[in-house]
Amino acid sequence: MNRRVQRVVALAGLLALTPAGAAQDASTPAPGPDAEESMAYARGLSNVFQRVARDAKAAVVHIERFERGVRRVGFRRYVKTDQLVQRGLGSGVIIDDRGHIITNNHVVADADDLKVTLADGRSFRAELVGRDESTDLAVLRVGVEESLPSVRFGNSDDMEVGEWVIAVGSPFGLQHSVTAGIVSAKGRPVSETRLDQYQRYEEFIQTDAAINPGNSGGPLLNLSGEVIGINTAILSRGGGNVGIGFAIPSRLASAVSSQLIEKGTFERGFLGITIGSDERGVPIESVATPFGPGVVISEVEPGGAAESAGIKPGDVILRFAGRRTETYKTLFSSIGLTPPGETVPIDVVRDGERADLRATLTTREQAQAAFYVKSGATYLADAGIVLMPAEREPGAVVVDVVAGSLAERMGLRAGDVIKGVNGRSVRDDDAAQRLIEGGSLDGGIRLALRRGRISGELELKR
Repeated sequence: MNRRVQRVVALAGLLALTPAGAAQDASTPAPGPDAEESMAYARGLSNVFQRVARDAKAAVVHIERFERGVRRVGFRRYVKTDQLVQRGLGSGVIIDDRGHIITNNHVVADADDLKVTLADGRSFRAELVGRDESTDLAVLRVGVEESLPSVRFGNSDDMEVGEWVIAVGSPFGLQHSVTAGIVSAKGRPVSETRLDQYQRYEEFIQTDAAINPGNSGGPLLNLSGEVIGINTAILSRGGGNVGIGFAIPSRLASAVSSQLIEKGTFERGFLGITIGSDERGVPIESVATPFGPGVVISEVEPGGAAESAGIKPGDVILRFAGRRTETYKTLFSSIGLTPPGETVPIDVVRDGERADLRATLTTREQAQAAFYVKSGATYLADAGIVLMPAEREPGAVVVDVVAGSLAERMGLRAGDVIKGVNGRSVRDDDAAQRLIEGGSLDGGIRLALRRGRISGELELKR
């Protein structure tokens, strides 16, 4: 039995046999060298926890989200009032001396006002720098002259299952609470409902450190006091902690927050592939090859980056941008973190032979535009609509409306025929494109439409 195991056994014996707070009986032998060494080891670990908690708590903030109230002014019509109502609580952590705070998107979404409270009790209004719904991350900033305490990102890829981690946040509004646990698993996807790249596949860190409502946006730290994850979700039937929590890995959080601070938005790289699935429709995690495990590709989008790079259905991707892609989760995470426009090496296996390819990634919108242009359609990215010339009449027919786009929010539908723009008649999709792009979506663009046998107007306005 080595000395490390002896320490653990001796410590376990002390915890099991000694009543908490009880004085040692005079007849009980004094602890031996191994027990004293184990206690010193335990106190040392406790001191590490205390140091990490003390340093991290100074950088962790409590976030309150306020929204304007609404009042009814007519039948099924409501308007916002000037009264602010608290609608949510969460956590965040300061990541630089300029007052930038990373948190979850769902903590700050739809906020009309945000307040952050520091560990010393001071409160400040915070401005939203940027947020990204697909990664559930957001960055805030407090405008103070002084340099605020901050923490740095660690490397989540270096964490191993079983390592100690510490979570800090405001569970149920209990500000700056500290809990500890271990890394239970890595690479956990929270949702696996689709098989293509449009679905967000993230490599979440699973932990048994207690995470509850209000912890969202707070840091998960290693024993060096580095942020290796941003706490974001729990698996629970009752809404409270059951020992299964998830954190966004720092590899993703660091990349997203940097872009949000620099640009206000986060652009995910897009390759244009669909992974293989089994006969039940379940995505295939990985396949074996003579060169190691990889991810099998079932479809390649026409006109996309993958097709341009020479990737074909049936190829197995072993490495993407130098990182091993042993599972589809790793592959999609690596794709999403690669900035659009960057050219990366891709190592594939085809017909039992290795091939080295290079792909220049695009955005999803650029890939869609390329596909529509190739098919002869007109794509208006700002509005989120795809047009083609109407048949047997002047006008432009809407053949597709991008999910989540301005056009979808305004009520435009596939099959609508645009007959005019801002009072001017339209002959075809080219004319509609010129008039729409020549107008102002901020000021509003009026579309004269035919929908089936019904004619009317619809306004596109941000």
